[in-house]
Amino acid sequence: MPSEESYKLIEGEWKDFRFRRVLPADYAAVLDHVAQNFCRDERTCSLLGWNEEFAADVNKVVAQFLPEGLSFIAEHIPTGKIAGVRVTFHHKPDSNFGTLESRNAQLLLKFVNEIEELADVTTKHGIDTWAELFIASTSRDFRNQGIAGEFYDRSLKFLKAEGFKHALVVVTSPWTKQATIKRDFKQQSRLDYENFMDFDGKTPVFKKEDLTPQDFAMVMLRPL
Repeated sequence: MPSEESYKLIEGEWKDFRFRRVLPADYAAVLDHVAQNFCRDERTCSLLGWNEEFAADVNKVVAQFLPEGLSFIAEHIPTGKIAGVRVTFHHKPDSNFGTLESRNAQLLLKFVNEIEELADVTTKHGIDTWAELFIASTSRDFRNQGIAGEFYDRSLKFLKAEGFKHALVVVTSPWTKQATIKRDFKQQSRLDYENFMDFDGKTPVFKKEDLTPQDFAMVMLRPL
């Protein structure tokens, strides 16, 4: 588990919010937040389509990572509500997301795997372990207030203190693309949504009419 000294780098108050580590008592609330916010509103998830089975599968993955102690929440001090969640995990050569049941969750995993395979950071940079910034999610009531950016700034200091040498993130929105570039992440790969194929390798997953020029994902990497 991370040290108390490292946690001091992320925990504390900022504006109307309190940032702190995720404790076991928070797991249910964090998973509910992910199901109702990330699984509905993150661009890839919204294009795939929300349903309870999909949200349950995503949360099965998230639940694997919470005990590592690298994830955080932002609480809205006046109401006590979870305003945002940052889920991070220690990526290792044997990391895997387990078996997912829903088709949409399987496609989401395929999407992440494909763009990370395109990045091939192990070959390019000689690394096989890093801190993966897996999910950043903000509740609808608290968006556009700087929470996600504050998660980045605090998390990077924390991860460096914990001895990680690199941080990796898959970004899917114009804001997160700019946020990572601003924080010295470098692009490793790009996958346009129109080029993402179904399991048959030839059928596009997403309809062209549903996409915009901003619909592409990138793997971003930063030394710590």
